[in-house]
Amino acid sequence: MLRRMMEEVFRREGVIAPTPVIESTSPFTNLQLVRAGLGLSAVPDSTLQASHRSLGVRRVHVTSAISMGPVALIYRSAVANPRVALLRATLGLPGPVVEPP
Repeated sequence: MLRRMMEEVFRREGVIAPTPVIESTSPFTNLQLVRAGLGLSAVPDSTLQASHRSLGVRRVHVTSAISMGPVALIYRSAVANPRVALLRATLGLPGPVVEPP
């Protein structure tokens, strides 16, 4: 999904998006790949803040922001998971609040 959003930004700017050579869904792995000189990546700001100095990577500010698409929270309702309950409470979604262990 993130790749499609990035491709959309390139398209809106009239530029052909780079062809992916390596793909990873892990933001931390993506930062390691960038550190190794293997491309560019879009990662959550919190991931970058926690790692960019130690990895020697830099943030590039772009003027055309990536539009946020819909995000779904999917979980098994038959299994009580305190982390899901905490996330639901943080997002203001209805449901029981369970303290993490």
